[in-house]
Amino acid sequence: MHAPFLTVGVLRQEADHVVVAAAGEVDYNTYLPLQEELYRQVDAGGNRIVLDLGGVTMCDSTGLSVLVRVHRRVKAQGGWLRLADVQPVVHRALALTNLDRLLPLFATVQDAVADLPGPAATDGQAAANAR
Repeated sequence: MHAPFLTVGVLRQEADHVVVAAAGEVDYNTYLPLQEELYRQVDAGGNRIVLDLGGVTMCDSTGLSVLVRVHRRVKAQGGWLRLADVQPVVHRALALTNLDRLLPLFATVQDAVADLPGPAATDGQAAANAR
């Protein structure tokens, strides 16, 4: 049996938001890197965070707690936490706990930032117009 793992990193830092990606399992044994990175972003003034969960294969109550705590911190600063590319097993955990009503879910990172001005939104609109 292998030990669970979690990798976390900043995918993109924009003037008005940051995109953080996580991959692996988020549970009691692995949640710290996720919590530390999200807290680091909030402490640095980042109050608009998109969390790309496309690589997350499992999330227990500890991971859900991290999401709620970060949501509360950014909301207190007038910002938001948006979840993107939520995999079915994580979506199920969010739905069972009604957190899918608290935390906005988006199909893609692009969708999560589509309402923001700037290159990310402009590139997405240009791609949509090209179709």
